[in-house]
Amino acid sequence: MEIRNVKAFLAVAASHSFSQAAQQLGYSQSAITVQIQNLESELGVRLFERLNNQVSLTQAGKNFMFYAHELINVVTSATAGAKKASQISGILRIGSVESITTSLLPDILLAFHKHYPAVQTVVYTTGKDSLTDMLVKNNVDLFFTLDRRKTDPQFKNKLLQKQPIVFVGPPNQRFTAAKLTLAQIVQWPFILTEAGESYRYELDRLLDGEGLHIQPILEIGNAETIIHLVKRGMGYSFLPFFAVKNALQHQSIQQLPVIFPDLQIWAQLVLHKDKWITPEMAAFIDLVQGYLEPAT
Repeated sequence: MEIRNVKAFLAVAASHSFSQAAQQLGYSQSAITVQIQNLESELGVRLFERLNNQVSLTQAGKNFMFYAHELINVVTSATAGAKKASQISGILRIGSVESITTSLLPDILLAFHKHYPAVQTVVYTTGKDSLTDMLVKNNVDLFFTLDRRKTDPQFKNKLLQKQPIVFVGPPNQRFTAAKLTLAQIVQWPFILTEAGESYRYELDRLLDGEGLHIQPILEIGNAETIIHLVKRGMGYSFLPFFAVKNALQHQSIQQLPVIFPDLQIWAQLVLHKDKWITPEMAAFIDLVQGYLEPAT
């Protein structure tokens, strides 16, 4: 399979135009047509529908899209894989949930850029469903998430570490009891991430099992904003330990001595099962290992 034909396919798919793809790649339109025809002949399927001057992917074309990206990645990585670490280059596309993006990812990205300055890193932050869809469509290379353990057969994990989730509050409050129960704290003012998202979902599920409910005074996805408001005495929260670690060390907030069952929350680097692991992906996976609490 000729790589130029695959590149022609991706260019036409992106622009929905044979003429624009030809202009982008520096070929004549007839050359692009021949390249697509050769690729379709080799694959034995029709990749594009050409109706009323409109170009769109067939279902076979949509299915081939993921593998076309992978073929280009393999070719790009073939040379890069033989270089020294400091010479690794390319594009690394990371999808991440808000709690990781605002609290853990900045330090990781800083260290990654220091070690691999030639890598262009793109970070997408949105809901986990959107990021999962981007992973399926090969629009991101890695999905960095904090969630229940994923068991979907179309994905695989290159990192899986259990993460503690803790209750936190303002720094100067004193408690009459050495241990607090969930029933004691549910009426307190809580600032939480949105309902249905990872650890918030697990908290609500835990409370439901106890016949309890927390009505937060504020819901917001940004963990750093939540920590800032807790510091200022606005309320209490339930956050991953890695998000509050620095604030706890500086004693600007405190961990609450709440008794509650262990929750199965995992930090995960997820990728498509058919994904070619590029040198920049492998370097990022290795680097992340040192920034997470050990699995328990």
